Amino acid sequence: MRQIVLAAVLLAAAPASAQAGPFLSDVVPTASDASGAFRGGSLNAELIGNYDARASYADVWGYAAPNGREYALGALQTQGLVVVDVTAVPPVEVGFVPLSAGTSDSKEVETYGQYAYVVNERGPMQIVSLADPTRPVVVGQLQTQPGVSQGGQHTHAIVGDRLYVHGGRQPGGIRVYSLANPVAPTLLGRYEPFYVHDIGVSGTTLYAAAIYGEGIDIVDASNPAAMTRRALFNYPGSGAHNVCLTTDGRYAYVGDEIGTSGKWTRIFDVQDPDNVEMVGEIIVDGAAVVHNCYVRGDRLFLAHYTEGLRVFDISTPAAPVEVAFYDTYAPAGYGYNGAWAVY
Repeated sequence: MRQIVLAAVLLAAAPASAQAGPFLSDVVPTASDASGAFRGGSLNAELIGNYDARASYADVWGYAAPNGREYALGALQTQGLVVVDVTAVPPVEVGFVPLSAGTSDSKEVETYGQYAYVVNERGPMQIVSLADPTRPVVVGQLQTQPGVSQGGQHTHAIVGDRLYVHGGRQPGGIRVYSLANPVAPTLLGRYEPFYVHDIGVSGTTLYAAAIYGEGIDIVDASNPAAMTRRALFNYPGSGAHNVCLTTDGRYAYVGDEIGTSGKWTRIFDVQDPDNVEMVGEIIVDGAAVVHNCYVRGDRLFLAHYTEGLRVFDISTPAAPVEVAFYDTYAPAGYGYNGAWAVY
């Protein structure tokens, strides 16, 4: 079945619902041919549309409306939230929500039902109704670090009816909310031993990426009011950025963004939390930096900065095989330009 890939343009950034994808959020693909297509290489991936009407894109998510139309939701770091109709050819912007007054850094967006939850690094999370995607409306705000100057969030994850929030100002650990009332989430508990950049979730077990060298914290969140550490594992020179799990929860893919022993993806067998074992690595280019990872069935999707979108068959989880890629960043060189996120 053909899958949709939407490439969007944004400025370089320093590291710090129904399925409608995958979409791709990308940084500065400066070279293009006369048709506007990017000149990077590709394998089993075809560009069928792109949107570049705004700037400073970070994360991307998707939303499938009840009428069947599909939308890409883009977190614009310096502007807010953009809604792009990707059923249309070419994709077209149909809605926009500006940043909350006095804030400056939208980082991520995810959905729960008809609501979009927009992360802000230095302010409250915006809750946006997509009942009419062409007229998105802010229906609530969530203060995740009340009383903290420029308190906010760096990332979040919505699993079931729980909203997990991470990062922000120190300590910037994990905060868990109930979405029983989607426009007014209720705090269920906190777990903040150190700064958590992002998490992977498998059932009620969280895998928290402590990007500043502490490793990956395995957390029992079955009782959000009293979350506890099950185990902590690490590797030399770590800078763990995010974690995604195989569907059975046995293997964890850990992307490293700022570490000193290789900024690529490592594979861990986490079946026994007390005896976690590294069983493989994914090194697209030893000089390149990986960003976010996502598992969908037996496929692993990597947003790999300058190396673009990479897709791996993980039928054998410890031995992934690359089956597709689309290099969205044509210029030579490495660093933090390129693909930020995939949906």
